[in-house]
Amino acid sequence: MKYLLIFSWIIILFTGLVSTTPPPNKVKYTSAEGKLSVVFPDYFTTSEMEEANFKTLKVQAQYDEIAFFVAYTIHETELEDNYNLATISLESFAEALGTEIKEESDWIVKKNKGKRAMLYSSKDKLKGEYRAVVVGQIQYQLVVISTEDSWNEKMATEFLKSFKIKN
Repeated sequence: MKYLLIFSWIIILFTGLVSTTPPPNKVKYTSAEGKLSVVFPDYFTTSEMEEANFKTLKVQAQYDEIAFFVAYTIHETELEDNYNLATISLESFAEALGTEIKEESDWIVKKNKGKRAMLYSSKDKLKGEYRAVVVGQIQYQLVVISTEDSWNEKMATEFLKSFKIKN
């Protein structure tokens, strides 16, 4: 009886240490129009904006306190200097969030050079990863962002690695 009681207390203690958040429902998003696929860690929502010279589709999901985001913009006008556009995209996004760009590097997708960087905000205690690349007339953006305390490197890496562009 004594061992049963001890075993019961051990089970109770350990169940309190295990996260009560259920595992994510991995959901794949694909777009023939955007020529992409990506696997979100949970169910996602979409929104669309269309202007005279471009169309943007945004797809986002949240799991715990981590936001996962992908967007593609199809430009009607001819794009030039795609690498510079990716750099401007990174800088604009970081500025809009009030974050600092750290660990910046090139991001190669299907032989197209874009940008990637880690973003930090000591004021808001944010951490994130941002990636941007332009392939043909389509600009892609991927973002994972959360508070520093909620950052999950494994989930961020899985999401970012799941991004694929189709021919």
